[in-house]
Amino acid sequence: VVVLVVGPLLYVYLPREIARWHMAASIEQRLNGDLDAAIRSITRAIDRFPENEELYRQRAEWRVENKQFPQALQDAERAVRLAPQSIEGYLVRSQVYQHLGRHAEAVADWNTLVDLAAFRGGLDRAVLLNGRAYARALAGLELDEALSEIEQALQSAGQDAALLDTRGFIHF
Repeated sequence: VVVLVVGPLLYVYLPREIARWHMAASIEQRLNGDLDAAIRSITRAIDRFPENEELYRQRAEWRVENKQFPQALQDAERAVRLAPQSIEGYLVRSQVYQHLGRHAEAVADWNTLVDLAAFRGGLDRAVLLNGRAYARALAGLELDEALSEIEQALQSAGQDAALLDTRGFIHF
C-alpha cells in the first residue's frame, strides 16, 4: 500500500526536488565565483526538470556573463517558449540579441514587453519606454519614436540619470 501511495508521488516530485538541489548548488557556485561550475550544475537541474523556464533563463543570464552568446540565445528562446507571458524571458532574450548585434529582434522583444506590461503590469512604464528607446537607438531604428518615448518617460519619472543617458544616446 505504501508503495502504491508513495511511488507516484516520488515519480512526480523527486525529479523536481533533485533539480532544486542542483539549482541550489549552482547558485552557491556562482556566489563563490565559479561561473563554469554553476553553469554545469544548472545544466544538471535542467536535465532533471526540462520544463522549468526559470532554469533556462538563469542559465542564459550566466552564459551572457560568460560571453557564450549563441548558447545564451538558445536558453532564452527556450525560456520564452515555455513561458510566453513571462516578462523576464523577453528581457533576457532582448539582452542576448543586443550582444549578438541583432538589434531589430531586441526591439521586437521590447515591443512585446511593452504589450505584456500594459496587459499584465509588472514593470514601470518609464523603465519599459527607456528599454525600448535604448534598443531602438542601438539599432539606429525609429529614432523619432525613441526620442518621443524617452521624453514621455522623463515626464513621468523625472530627471532620472538612466533616462537622460538614453536621451543623450538617441541624440548622438
